[in-house]
Amino acid sequence: MPIVNEITPVCGAEPLLASNMIGDTELEGLFESVLNVRESKGGTKKVLRDGEHEWKEYGKLGTGVKSVDEALEGGIEREMLVGIGCESAGGVGVEICLKLLANSLFLNPTSSAALIDTTGNLDILRLYKQLVTRLQSDASLLKAFPVQSSQGEGHAKVEDLAAAVLERVKIMRVFDLVGVMEAVSEVREDLDAVSKATTVLDVEGQEKEKERGVEEAMSTSVPAAPPPRTRKTVIADSEDEDEDEEMLFEADVRDSSFNTAPAQGGQTGRSTAVAENSNAVQEPEKDESSTTRKLSDIQNGKGVTFILIDNLAHVINPLLKKDYVHTHSLASSFLLSLSNLTKTHKLHTILMNPSPPPRPTPPQSNNSITNNDDSPYRPPQQPPQPHTQKYKPQVPPSIFSSNALLPALPNILVPFLDLHILVSRLPRRKADAKALYVVQGGEEKAVWGRGVRGGRGPEMVGVVEILADRWGGRTGGWGVMEL
Repeated sequence: MPIVNEITPVCGAEPLLASNMIGDTELEGLFESVLNVRESKGGTKKVLRDGEHEWKEYGKLGTGVKSVDEALEGGIEREMLVGIGCESAGGVGVEICLKLLANSLFLNPTSSAALIDTTGNLDILRLYKQLVTRLQSDASLLKAFPVQSSQGEGHAKVEDLAAAVLERVKIMRVFDLVGVMEAVSEVREDLDAVSKATTVLDVEGQEKEKERGVEEAMSTSVPAAPPPRTRKTVIADSEDEDEDEEMLFEADVRDSSFNTAPAQGGQTGRSTAVAENSNAVQEPEKDESSTTRKLSDIQNGKGVTFILIDNLAHVINPLLKKDYVHTHSLASSFLLSLSNLTKTHKLHTILMNPSPPPRPTPPQSNNSITNNDDSPYRPPQQPPQPHTQKYKPQVPPSIFSSNALLPALPNILVPFLDLHILVSRLPRRKADAKALYVVQGGEEKAVWGRGVRGGRGPEMVGVVEILADRWGGRTGGWGVMEL
């Protein structure tokens, strides 16, 4: 029978998918980074490092209000430039900022905060009351922050501890944009000095550890045996010894005559060299004293970890009216440097931004004179105006239709913010809203003082909204806090 060879069909090479080149761990990390999906637990963040998942503390700063912290997914992270829009001085927005400041001071007992005030409306007594309230609500802080009192250490009162914590707040009163920039540059210089001191101390500590390890290795090593002594096999002649001694005396005389030859200039040169060596020896002592001083500054809590600026609109708006282009450029460069400072030193930076309601549109005046057709007088008609673009008012960013607050500096401040928050006051219940808003002429207008709850007026609550989030995907979240 004839032998038939089977011919197998030739197929093309199958493509290698990208999913086959990386594992599930890397894919999960990419998925979380693209969709901003993060697993959080107790103020921690899941970080992908070297192909492994690790739980890492990210330094979230909460407000202490459950609803607001849930909207923020535990709090505000470090290295973020946060803008908080509030109605006016002394409102709910100031309360949120003071809560964040108090929690920052209690988060690290050696940290400090910098408050840059441009308006002079910052209430220090209100901050002190906030610290006292925080200490009274959490008794564990009294043990974590020991303060010596008249009765000894560990018996300090809440008021004494609040006053001691308040001493770590550095208040800077400025009057213009240049003053704000100088205050921030001062904070930057202090932080750079602290970081340099820590790096120097770390290097010195590593060198000391290496020297200590070398000394331990030398002490633990077996000492080497001394070399064997050579035995004399030839008896020396006494006459040869006398000749050797005479030659040695002659060499000493030559050396002494040669050393006395230089003039006084050589002695001065030798003395200056000794002085230079002594100065060189004293210089490291100065460096050590400076580093120890900087280390004491770190231990005493002079390292700033929280910056609060109240507020930039107060110093930028007058300059915008004079020279918009130059002021816009100057403010943008300042905000960029502030963002860089926040990320470099891992700070919590809060910018209080006033958010007043929009101004009502003025009524259109009707100056036209109504005349009868029989009247011989005709008012002069104006020439037709060229086509001009109508001004469109800014749309309020809030998700609540009744909230008409507009944050200031939208074109300057917003592009540099990592997290944008709006704090406002809204009615709590439906009955409160009906009592507050009355439809008149097709427009909603607020009617204050209308009888609700026995004539006390409508009940209001503070609403915290997240207008924008650059990294976390929390845009649209909101929480409620009691007033």
